[in-house]
Amino acid sequence: MIVADEAKSVETALANGGTLLKPEAFEDWQKGAQSVWAENSRRFLGPSVDWEREVLVTSGATEALADTFLALLQPGDEVILIEPVYDAYATLIRRAGGHVVPIRLSPPDWAIDPERLRAAVTNRTRLIVVNTPMNPIGKIFTAEERQLIADIAIKHDLVIVADEVYEHLVFDDRPVHSFFGLDAIRDRVVRIGSAGKSFSLTGWKVGYVTAEAHLLQPIARAHQFVTFTTPPALQSAVAVGLNLPDSYFLNLRKTLANRRDLLVSGLRQAGFGG
Repeated sequence: MIVADEAKSVETALANGGTLLKPEAFEDWQKGAQSVWAENSRRFLGPSVDWEREVLVTSGATEALADTFLALLQPGDEVILIEPVYDAYATLIRRAGGHVVPIRLSPPDWAIDPERLRAAVTNRTRLIVVNTPMNPIGKIFTAEERQLIADIAIKHDLVIVADEVYEHLVFDDRPVHSFFGLDAIRDRVVRIGSAGKSFSLTGWKVGYVTAEAHLLQPIARAHQFVTFTTPPALQSAVAVGLNLPDSYFLNLRKTLANRRDLLVSGLRQAGFGG
């Protein structure tokens, strides 16, 4: 699913000095990537985003997570993780001096137990990390679960780190609602995104953070001393992909759903499942 126009954009950027950090050229590439990511968020998720103050491009979503934890955690701070989760979370939290407090979901419905979640909060809790759609189980948080998490965050003055890298990889026309779209908690949400997931460009490692300025500023400072910047040519190319029409993202869902159906059919024929 690699978009040919993105590859062509890399060639063009490299031919025009995209191998160097020339300030005047870099500012243009950065402006292009950040502004297009802000518009993409508005187009699919609803809330308006200030690309200059609320968007940071990173070298992949994992770096975005690392920057966030390094910026927002103090030694001994607790982080609630709703499991099962991407395996990098716990390690990144510990490297930032944080302590992981797991809340594990169980099949078949993988629902959050409200009382368990409330009981997990202490006076050292700083963050709640949520991943929706969820890796590895594919769960999408319900409206009730999102409101529960929002209410807890408001009551205890917590920040929600919403890893939403699979926002476009959803089957059967199921809606995905961003935590960043909840007005009551927008000022306490750090949203993580990834071009690699949306365009099958995982080797390029281009991600982003969306958050209000008071949260994004310390995250940007951490980013400066982790990778400093993300390759300008790749930022330029990702901007091309983000500008694709809605039909690309709708067809992406259909293509992946067809592959899922083919896999499920084959597994059933082989004797797996009901």
